[in-house]
Amino acid sequence: MTDKAKEIEAVFVYGTLRAGEHNDSRLEGAEFVGYGVLIGEYKMVDLGSFPAVVEDEGAEWVISGEVYRVTPATLYGALDRLESVDILDPEDRDDEARGLYYRRELDIQIGDETVKAWVYLMRPRRVWGDAEEIVSGDWLKRMPDYRTASNE
Repeated sequence: MTDKAKEIEAVFVYGTLRAGEHNDSRLEGAEFVGYGVLIGEYKMVDLGSFPAVVEDEGAEWVISGEVYRVTPATLYGALDRLESVDILDPEDRDDEARGLYYRRELDIQIGDETVKAWVYLMRPRRVWGDAEEIVSGDWLKRMPDYRTASNE
């Protein structure tokens, strides 16, 4: 592994960090790798102004998103702060741990290729109220679209 490879991390984003969404500026300077999907025991829920992906044992979902190459400073700094990750243990999956989200390195499919990328997953107990599932697995295809409704 080259020194340059050690300085780059891949992250899979599926919500407000996607291009055109209200937090996409946090990825300014990041290299777009491609559109990808996370396939497995996960589901996406709508929490109003942002989505969450949570582990869902027995489910078989396809979550759509984008993969970017980012610096460790962006991943461990700006993105971990945005996602309210427990800075002491960002990969702790324990539902009782601090933080809204935890981070896991998972397989993401981009066309015929599989890449490893960090994915932010919400702790199930942090999903509030009667959050509706986004059955398409694509935040950009949810209904109703709050961006359109707020511009009318």
